[in-house]
Amino acid sequence: MGWTAGSLVGSLVGSLVGGMVGDGVGEGVGVEVLVGRAVGVTVGSSGVRSGTSLRPVSTDAADTPSKMTKANTRTKATWMMSSTKRGDDRVGGTREEYLSDPKVSRRIGPRSVLAPAITMLAIVLTVIVILAQPDARRAAPIWSDGFDRVYGDWIVDNGSIANGRLILQSPALGVPARATHSLPIGDFVAETRARVVTGSTDNGYGMVVGKAGELVAFLISGDGYFSVMRRTGEQWIEVQSWKQWPHVRRGSALNTLRLECDGRLCAFFVNDEITIRSDVQEGRDTMGLIVWRYAGGELSVEFESMDVWAASRGSP
Repeated sequence: MGWTAGSLVGSLVGSLVGGMVGDGVGEGVGVEVLVGRAVGVTVGSSGVRSGTSLRPVSTDAADTPSKMTKANTRTKATWMMSSTKRGDDRVGGTREEYLSDPKVSRRIGPRSVLAPAITMLAIVLTVIVILAQPDARRAAPIWSDGFDRVYGDWIVDNGSIANGRLILQSPALGVPARATHSLPIGDFVAETRARVVTGSTDNGYGMVVGKAGELVAFLISGDGYFSVMRRTGEQWIEVQSWKQWPHVRRGSALNTLRLECDGRLCAFFVNDEITIRSDVQEGRDTMGLIVWRYAGGELSVEFESMDVWAASRGSP
């Protein structure tokens, strides 16, 4: 909904400016709004046509070079040059106008001042539209865990909870480590922050959601990729193959991960940028965190607190 409202504002303002400023000089302003991505403003001007056609000198028999005196030739050349310097609006009978023509300058002046003002107004309106969109995280979480208890209600497989951190360690290549918790609410928004403590950048870590019969894992890697895996029974299947994603912070940098689930559809965000949407076919009553090792050596990933909100209407 945020994209639709932003696009509408951009279209209305772009049309208004294009009509007002584009009259006579071909100048237009387009405002393009994108929703998390930002606001891009493109100002383009086609300007006054640069080529001017002069009426060719007549080549009928009376004006052929053999019958034209040098004085007549100079007279015609002088007329064409003087007409050009004056900015005459009838150069060679074409009625072309030059940029130096006072009439054109008077028309450009006010519009060149008006265009930036309207563009700025479009930006302000777009920001207002974005801020008006519902965001569950503006309210206090309905459930939060700062990982300051040994385990609480978490089921931890190959990991530990201590000192405000949940740490998961993948035990072997291709074998995930998980920490799961029952969902405190049906449709939800869950957010955590995570980083690689030790291990290769050829890894996977992220969030899971589902139930006993099916878990869907949304993963990122330390070398800047993301993927989606689905487990049915004991078998994991790749739903989205690893794909490079510019919003993933690499190496041991901290990444903010978020899941927004409404009905069967879940959206995965990395550092507040939407990455992918995927369905959870069998329903869900469980959420959690996951770590997956794809290269040799140890892999440890630590997660900061997990916060959960009730999903806003229309999410994800």
